[in-house]
Amino acid sequence: MKDPKLIPVSFHQTSPQTVTAAFTFTVDIFYCNGGDNLHGGAQAAIYDMLTSVVFQTVCTPDFWVGAGVSRTLNVSYLRPAPVGLEVLCEIEVVAAGKSLSLQRATMKRVSDGAPLSTCEHHKVAVPTPKI
Repeated sequence: MKDPKLIPVSFHQTSPQTVTAAFTFTVDIFYCNGGDNLHGGAQAAIYDMLTSVVFQTVCTPDFWVGAGVSRTLNVSYLRPAPVGLEVLCEIEVVAAGKSLSLQRATMKRVSDGAPLSTCEHHKVAVPTPKI
């Protein structure tokens, strides 16, 4: 996969189990559909990667070893993201319990803050075998 050049903008741990973070990137033609807009599948993959990476910051050896597995990943597409557009992706770890977690994210135009798409990502903890 081509390097999407995600640039970290902010990171705030709001509690032991909640975090907010933001990244920017420029829409590359490599990730676009035939209409030269960011492909929906590419957006879903970016959301999956970023919400999982940010979620790992609340994981410890005694709490959520690794980042678990996806239970659901829902994306709502609101506006096109044409090639060359500067995008801000804001991620929030909303809740992390013993076995379930919820992350939300939004992609926005950097120029005016207009939302491009939203994501809700539910994860499940995978038990690790005791050795």
